[in-house]
Amino acid sequence: AGQKCTAIRRVFVPAARIDEVGEALAERLSQIVVGDPAQDGVRLGPLATADQLRDVRAGIAALADATRSVFGGLGEVRAQGARDGKGYFVGPVLRAAADARTCTALHAREIFGPVATLAPYGGEAGEAAALVALGRGSLVTSVYSDDREWLKQLVPACAGHNGRLYLGSAKMAAQSPGPWVKTTIWRMSSDQEARLNCLPRNAACTDRQVRSAWGSRNCQVTVSSSATVRAPISNLVLG
Repeated sequence: AGQKCTAIRRVFVPAARIDEVGEALAERLSQIVVGDPAQDGVRLGPLATADQLRDVRAGIAALADATRSVFGGLGEVRAQGARDGKGYFVGPVLRAAADARTCTALHAREIFGPVATLAPYGGEAGEAAALVALGRGSLVTSVYSDDREWLKQLVPACAGHNGRLYLGSAKMAAQSPGPWVKTTIWRMSSDQEARLNCLPRNAACTDRQVRSAWGSRNCQVTVSSSATVRAPISNLVLG
């Protein structure tokens, strides 16, 4: 039910592509079946406790005051295989902020449930790093790019705000399938494709030179990759 400490909560998208990314994500989220996880076809089960359900609903309400709905409204859902009113179910929720920097609710609260928020940004490395920092610390930031100069700017600026930086490239895309990660930054050329459904979490480092050049005493830098964007998108950031 989105209750993992590396789940995505912030999706920073180049402003010109924000609607396109929202539509693509909404399409994928509409295919998720919420309900009893013992039933075939169910992809999203209930939250763990009643207290967590109250906390997630309060977080969604706070976001709703500062964002618009892209998918899922406030998380209302009819759970498959569950009696009405039974179970701590919340449907997948995708919101959108008008301004990534000034939307305090986007950065200040981590909702421990199936909730993420889109926000536009300009695509520059410095701006991406500043937005990541507004989250006040993250377990993982994943960076997908074939632009080494852009990475040289971004990685040192992000390292102090994360437990780990994950670097990926198109060259190594076939080598590391895996689960979702918490914060992801894409800077990909317009002709590269990926899917927003297979972000790697624990792949081993495959480029020692990059790790050596960009490593930090306080932040592990893991270098690998995955095909992860659903359509050709440049400079897409999730966190």
